[in-house]
Amino acid sequence: MKNHKKKNIRDIAIYALIILFFLGIIIVYYLMLYSQTRESLIKSGEINALSSVETINSYLATGSDALMLSGYTLDNMLRENKTNEEMHDYIRNQTPAVADLTSHSSTGIYGYINDEYMDGLDWVPDADYVPAERPWYIAAMNEPGKVVIVDPYLDAETHTIMITLAKSLCDGKSVVAMDLAMDQLQSITEVLADRTDSYIEMILDDEYNVIAHSDKQEIGKNYKQVGGTLGNRIVSEYLDTDERAFSIKNQGKEYIVYAISLENNWVFMSVSDTTSVYMRLQIPLMLSVVAAILILAVLVPLLISSNRKTILAEKLSLQTERAIAASDAKSSFLSSMSHEIRTPINAVLGMNEMILRECEDESILSYSQNIKTAGNTLLGLINDILDFSKIEAGKIEILPVDYDLSSVIT
Repeated sequence: MKNHKKKNIRDIAIYALIILFFLGIIIVYYLMLYSQTRESLIKSGEINALSSVETINSYLATGSDALMLSGYTLDNMLRENKTNEEMHDYIRNQTPAVADLTSHSSTGIYGYINDEYMDGLDWVPDADYVPAERPWYIAAMNEPGKVVIVDPYLDAETHTIMITLAKSLCDGKSVVAMDLAMDQLQSITEVLADRTDSYIEMILDDEYNVIAHSDKQEIGKNYKQVGGTLGNRIVSEYLDTDERAFSIKNQGKEYIVYAISLENNWVFMSVSDTTSVYMRLQIPLMLSVVAAILILAVLVPLLISSNRKTILAEKLSLQTERAIAASDAKSSFLSSMSHEIRTPINAVLGMNEMILRECEDESILSYSQNIKTAGNTLLGLINDILDFSKIEAGKIEILPVDYDLSSVIT
């Protein structure tokens, strides 16, 4: 019985190891597939980001080149001591060209030159407007000779997000600038989000304000300050990692973010919602685990039940063997005792028969007759016991002779 228990435990362990082995293979395959899928998603995000960054840089470069050209001409005019009116006329003439060059994303050129504000559209500022205190002037003066991009702002008249490109001139106190609408960048993010599987495409400035976003409602938000949002979670992870691609989880969903910096310290981010993709990968894994658990749940009780039946059968077999052995021992004993007892009885009956033949005393003959009757009865009982022993041993002989039923019953 102990051997069967050990065998049963060994069988369960073997089956469990086989199931765990195949389950391990499935898990390894799942991890490999997960890694490949993640790499594919990252590659897709990288392609989207690089393509968008190239378009964005090209768009900004167009405005930057136009401003550089205007700045170069104004520098020459300053060196030649041209009048303010002549420089203002140049700005007026250059404004339509700049508008055409930027596909009318720019309203034209303006600047603060020789202590005078000049506007290509002849816009006259309010009396409290101080050009030297404006962000575009300050930013240009902080980086002499470079085209700087000033933080985006919402144009009160057009209700569009605008950025300002500005450049200082050679005299060290004059600045030329132009406004550039972000509508085209917004279109880039929307078209890219619709064309690809990306969940979000967005452009953030160096302060993490949303300049362009595939969801227009997000424009103008500062993701570094607005907590509890997906944008805030993305920016927080971006600041904590040195990798271009990283994964985040937010409200039960998983995302892969690919971020790439633009030339002006802005950042473009392509965000893919990978929840459904990974869920499709997890379904076969979960089904395999459930199947393994069900197999073990069914197999273990069957093995235990089989073990119990085997033990019970062994017990019954052992009891049967013991019963047969006891019966054989009893039959052997009865057979031996029948022979041993019959021998002295025959001797007694033989001696009693001698008394009956030779004795003449009536009293003794009466006693002898009683002995004969009792002895024959006892001998009959012994013979019957011997017959039962033969029946149990399968050695009884049945003789085909006529008999009287009434005498048998008697």
